[in-house]
Amino acid sequence: MLTVISCPECGVPAEITDRFSLTSTDGPVDCVALSCVAGHHFRMPSDLLPMDSQDQLQAREPVPARPSSAR
Repeated sequence: MLTVISCPECGVPAEITDRFSLTSTDGPVDCVALSCVAGHHFRMPSDLLPMDSQDQLQAREPVPARPSSAR
């Protein structure tokens, strides 16, 4: 599913290319990877995005990862 937000660096359209969580001592941190049309690339916690972009992401919850099958 395509999610387009503003680039945090220059404000032009940017596509969220990945959503993932990283572990921390305070619990999981929701992160995003994005690329803008001007060529900027970021991997960052989603709470560092502008508030309107955070609202847009919350409307589109990430698909939970499927557990790997043990063989």
